[in-house]
Amino acid sequence: MIVGDILLTRNNKGLLNWLIRKLTNSVFTHNATVFFYQGGTTSVIEASTSVKVVPFTKNYQDNPDESWVVVRVKTASAEQIQRSLISVWWEYSGNPYGVFQLIWFVWRWINEKFGRDIRSKKAWFPGGQICSEILWHYLDRLGVPEITKAVRQWNSDSVHVEDFHKLFKSMPEHFEFIGGVWRAGE
Repeated sequence: MIVGDILLTRNNKGLLNWLIRKLTNSVFTHNATVFFYQGGTTSVIEASTSVKVVPFTKNYQDNPDESWVVVRVKTASAEQIQRSLISVWWEYSGNPYGVFQLIWFVWRWINEKFGRDIRSKKAWFPGGQICSEILWHYLDRLGVPEITKAVRQWNSDSVHVEDFHKLFKSMPEHFEFIGGVWRAGE
């Protein structure tokens, strides 16, 4: 993995992860982005209890309940990636997790059952950040016009990991799936 790579992850433990998979119709429950290497250790920026940088090995690689795929942005330079990551980190680091935003995803799921796409609408509880919101800001700030246009069709706090999974698959000229580890059942 290199700085700027995106992790789409899945954890099979717990009610919240099960609920996320059901409400988003996704195999994934979370996302994170490779932020930096320090002393040979890969660290990722994520939103879990707060927006923070955590060691990849401890939080993902050594966790038998975690699986992930790695997605690389092909059309952004190392400078664009670094600038975007630093900007997101500077603005959101330490912010609390947007737990109440999860209520929005129940509402979104209901709307989708009736054929309504409300991803461009603002969530009712915009306080804090969720993982997909951090990813939205990272991609928006890369400075790649086609990627910016694609993410701006949505509101930053109204998208989830499956939206990005579909986006990455639909834009192979910009994103490449480069591997990962799949060990979560179901």
